[in-house]
Amino acid sequence: MRKLLGWAVLILGTGLLGYYATNNHAQRMEQAISGAAAQAVTSSVHGVTTRVSGRDIIVEGIANDAAEHDQIVAALDAVDGRRVVDDRLTILERAAPFVLTAERAGDAASYSGNVPTEAVRATLAERIGESGANALDLAAGMPDDAWPGAALQGLDALDLLESGKMVLSDRSLTLTGQAYSPVERDEAKAALEGLADGYSVQTDITTRIPLAAPYLMQAVKDAGTTRHSGNVPDAQTRANFAATMGADADTLELAIGMPDSDWPGVVTQALGALDQLEGGELRVDDRMITLTGVARSPLEQAAAEAALADLPEGYPARTDITARIALAQP
Repeated sequence: MRKLLGWAVLILGTGLLGYYATNNHAQRMEQAISGAAAQAVTSSVHGVTTRVSGRDIIVEGIANDAAEHDQIVAALDAVDGRRVVDDRLTILERAAPFVLTAERAGDAASYSGNVPTEAVRATLAERIGESGANALDLAAGMPDDAWPGAALQGLDALDLLESGKMVLSDRSLTLTGQAYSPVERDEAKAALEGLADGYSVQTDITTRIPLAAPYLMQAVKDAGTTRHSGNVPDAQTRANFAATMGADADTLELAIGMPDSDWPGVVTQALGALDQLEGGELRVDDRMITLTGVARSPLEQAAAEAALADLPEGYPARTDITARIALAQP
């Protein structure tokens, strides 16, 4: 009886040891397969995931295209010890052409098109906001790795316009719209310089106000009426001139190119000189002031000339004024 009990204990112990060894070996094999499977897919574009059940490898996620799908499955097939590869991959739809479109009017903007990866979407979200980035469709077909950088350059250029549209279609970038002035137009074009090799750029940008050269104010006084023409830098300066002239200043055109911040004050001072004359012409041509005309008497002539005597540095004045009547001699 004691001998029989001993044999039973021996058999049971051997069985338990065998079960433990087998189970431990299975766990080690599953861990090895799991590690090898994860390593095999680390270079996937969209970060596919793997898990192991027994010796079966289950792969899930998005393959960028059919070629990447086949590469992933082949890499998992090559994992030592695996039994089957359970392929649950989705192949991403290809966009042709691969496009990003951005439109803006003032502070309002809209976005449509494609994004190659969620990582690029996150980068664009920092630039255009989450709602704008989320409007883009994940798709395969990005022409090359320079495309996201070209998209950001296009968005930078669009931001310099008051309104416009930027389209990046494969390697062709088009920017159209309106800039405030030639300065912003040229800045937008400059923002598109240095695109990667193989990328082309087309622009069609108008301006809301022109560049005036020379920057001019002209006033002609005749028979008690004064006509004004020329340039102003902004609506407030136009309103200030209207108050000085005592007349509508709508004939003055908004333009950039004003020589410096002294110019509006110089114009106001020169208009005061013209007011001393019965008739005449004033030209403020960039920084050059020319006043010609007829004064009632030498007193008004002297007053007009004196009004131009203390101009800011860099503003020369020429006068050619005659007096209609002479002062009576005592």
